[in-house]
Amino acid sequence: MSLIKYKSEENLEAAKLLNDNKKFTSSVHCSYYAVLQIMKYALNEKCHISYEKQNEPKDKDSHIYIRDEILYQLRSIQTKESIKRSFDAAKALRRKADYLEDEIEDVDSLGMYEQADALIKK
Repeated sequence: MSLIKYKSEENLEAAKLLNDNKKFTSSVHCSYYAVLQIMKYALNEKCHISYEKQNEPKDKDSHIYIRDEILYQLRSIQTKESIKRSFDAAKALRRKADYLEDEIEDVDSLGMYEQADALIKK
């Protein structure tokens, strides 16, 4: 198994444990990175964009680069819009969890975990 895929699954498992222990801020962080890592894995395995290429310096945020590459590979406009909305909302919640003085509610953390779980199991 790819180490990146393993890390994604480990982050998802950590997010569940953190939710179970009411550590919602850290759970959001783990859910977000679980999704980002599975996206990196998909780009490497399905689209043949190596991890090295994905990690090269770019003129935009590395997470946005990963999102945009995934969107570029998709055919359905509806799916593209849905994934973009979901990713951008997850990134905003992760920023709130990591950098702002705002409390993360259980409903937000659990919702993000469920979205990550559904995406990773696809």
